[in-house]
Amino acid sequence: MVVQPAIVRSTLIAVSVDKCYVCTHVMAAESPVLYVCREGDDWMFSCGGDAHEQSTDDWKVMHAAHLFDRDPSLRDVVNLGHGQQAERTAIAGPWKRGSIVD
Repeated sequence: MVVQPAIVRSTLIAVSVDKCYVCTHVMAAESPVLYVCREGDDWMFSCGGDAHEQSTDDWKVMHAAHLFDRDPSLRDVVNLGHGQQAERTAIAGPWKRGSIVD
C-alpha cells in the first residue's frame, strides 16, 4: 500500500492515515472530533457520542486530509499506535491516550 500524505495547513505530513471512518456528525461538520482510535490499518474519528450503531447509516468513509484541514489539532494524534485510542472533552482540550478497551 502506498501511503498518501495528508496536507495540514500547507505542511506535508506523511502518515498512514488516508481513508478513515467518521461518524455522520463529524462528516456533516455538526460536531468536532473528540474520539480517535486505530485498530490495525483502520482509523476512526468520531464525536464521542454513544448513539452510534455499527451500520453504514452512522459511519461514512472519507479522506483524513479533510479532517486535518478542518481541525489542525488532530495532528497531535497521528502517531497513535495500533490498538490505541485518544479522547478529549472539547475541541481545544488535551488528548487523553490509552489502549482500546473492549
